[in-house]
Amino acid sequence: MPLEVGNTGTLVYGIVANEGRVLSSFTIVNKTSSPVNANLAIRRNSVNYNIIPKDTPIYGNSMYPTGVFNPIQMNSGDGVVLAVTGNVDYSFSYEKPNS
Repeated sequence: MPLEVGNTGTLVYGIVANEGRVLSSFTIVNKTSSPVNANLAIRRNSVNYNIIPKDTPIYGNSMYPTGVFNPIQMNSGDGVVLAVTGNVDYSFSYEKPNS
């Protein structure tokens, strides 16, 4: 399944899939020397479901770790939403769901 990568300073709407998938991991890297706040959620039926606590601080030149992340089942039509207050690199890794 795909790996979605990029850079943003504001808002990213992840790829909406036509079939179910699993968000297996993600990384958010702060590229600035100052802290940024991040919000990461699954958007389902026009409602955001937070993956990380609201306004999570990511300190300068640091990354948000995903070592204890439990994969999230996403339905057809779901997308990932990332909103940040500064410049970050991000990656989202997806897998096919178990049948």
